[in-house]
Amino acid sequence: MIIHSISNRSLIFGTSSNIRVAPGSPGKSYSWKEKGYTSCSASCLSGVQELIIQCVRDEDGKNASPYMCDPLTKPENRVRTCNDHPCPPRWNHTEFSQCTKSCGIGIQTREVTCIHEVTRGGTNTVVVPNSMCPQPPPPDRQYCNVLDCPVRWHAGEWSKCSKTCGGGMKQRDVVCKQIMAQSHVVERPPSQCNSPRPTNTKSCNSRPCLLDTSAPEISLANSSYIQHDPKKKKVTVKVGGSATIFYGTQVKIKCPVKGYNRTKIQWAKDHQIISKSKKYKISKKGALRITSLSLRDHGVYTCVAGRSSANLTLVVKPRPGEFPSSEEIERHKALDEPSSPLADRSGPMGGFDRS
Repeated sequence: MIIHSISNRSLIFGTSSNIRVAPGSPGKSYSWKEKGYTSCSASCLSGVQELIIQCVRDEDGKNASPYMCDPLTKPENRVRTCNDHPCPPRWNHTEFSQCTKSCGIGIQTREVTCIHEVTRGGTNTVVVPNSMCPQPPPPDRQYCNVLDCPVRWHAGEWSKCSKTCGGGMKQRDVVCKQIMAQSHVVERPPSQCNSPRPTNTKSCNSRPCLLDTSAPEISLANSSYIQHDPKKKKVTVKVGGSATIFYGTQVKIKCPVKGYNRTKIQWAKDHQIISKSKKYKISKKGALRITSLSLRDHGVYTCVAGRSSANLTLVVKPRPGEFPSSEEIERHKALDEPSSPLADRSGPMGGFDRS
């Protein structure tokens, strides 16, 4: 649509008026012309386009200054929607994290996900499989701080203590080093490390050692335990008194001793020393574990700590409504290994049968 406007050099209304319009070329006219729309503001999910209105010279259609056209005849600006279709999936990523190292070579990471934007503005997006986004994906990590570190002391891990008691020593390697870019390490002369050299030894396990000949105190239960629930698979008791436990149950007998190295606690059954086996196990804290009680496990169990000892009388009873068959008895006999006799020693174990 073209709106014409005739240009005169000047128009005088009455004899006393000085009102004039913008001067133009004699005999030429100008008009407003619609010249399409601007590019769409978005490639998907509904962008907008604005109408382009240009003042042109009617003679040759060339663009002219908007002041040459009558503003009263200028068409209204119009806006229309465009590219009203879903966006394809695209990659989305967070900012890179801080570098893991200040020198040598570090790593920065970020989250990279393939998303599908349902509405404009990112307020409604869903994560979709990476295969739906253009390949390859943006990197999710990068190197950082690839530069030489200053020369400094490097200390290794402490060794185990040289003694378990009575005062021992731990040692570690302390070396003057420099971590270079690309993370390779170069050993430097100690004179290049300015800070004081860290210690490479320290004391440990200063508590006094306990003598094997000591007579520590053993805390006794002095009670009788009777198992009532046959479904209970494991039972724990303490020395002192007695315990009546169902056939087939696993039992743990504790020997609560103070001021003694519990790894040296010994156990005996009916005055015969017990050796570790599939049937009998002794924990680091000196507790005796008997797997799957059999009828042959009736007896008196004794824990020995130095010159001190304590007993527990163990009674094995059949489960309600059943009694072990001869085959089960024979099978449990096969698990029971002969105990080794206790060596000659003075103290409470000295009277144990060694045959």
